[in-house]
Amino acid sequence: MTVIPPNKADMINFFASRVPVWAANAAQIGLSPQTVAQLSALLSDAQAKLAAQAALDAEKKAATAASNQAAEVLRAAGAGDLATIKAFAKSTNNPGVYTLAQIPAPAAPTPAAPPTMPYDLVADIDNNGDVVLTFKSDNAQSHTGVFFVVRRKLAGQSAFTLVGTSGVKSFTDKAIPQGTASAVYNVTAKRGDLSSPTSENIYVPFASSNSSQQDDATAGSIQPEGQKGEVA
Repeated sequence: MTVIPPNKADMINFFASRVPVWAANAAQIGLSPQTVAQLSALLSDAQAKLAAQAALDAEKKAATAASNQAAEVLRAAGAGDLATIKAFAKSTNNPGVYTLAQIPAPAAPTPAAPPTMPYDLVADIDNNGDVVLTFKSDNAQSHTGVFFVVRRKLAGQSAFTLVGTSGVKSFTDKAIPQGTASAVYNVTAKRGDLSSPTSENIYVPFASSNSSQQDDATAGSIQPEGQKGEVA
């Protein structure tokens, strides 16, 4: 069992509470007065240096806080001046201002890449008989300006036609003509004038469909990989 605490401050306090007792009872506990006096002097020196360290730590903490505050004031003032320089360069249409001020000119905007092809199309028929399409598309969040164009080809038709658009990765087709045997859908992602490759087709049979009317894909399945959808 360790009697002397390992922590420096606790150790000093340990001896501070015992040295006076040991001095008063030196002979009874087997210590000489000289030994106790030497220990008392060492205790006083340790206490003084610990107090000096605490004072320096407090001073360092205060100096660090003052330095951080001064740096933040400088940052705010400098940022304001930088904003003024940039605004002046823009208003005067003079890129030489950046060179003179020794700051980088704004980078030219990078054109956005075309959106990626929608994939993993899934079609379900809801209780109203409407077709609910869901799909995946990478890097196509609505805040980036991407929207989806859905095209459809009904049984007996030779070409796909636009059926609607969506800002999310799903679409409900509520305009299925009565008695339609089947439909084929595909989806294209768009951002402005940029378009993704069109997705693979997905075939949707209805209750009235039969095998002779499955003219675009295997019933209930997406075309094999590599067979992209048609665009009207």
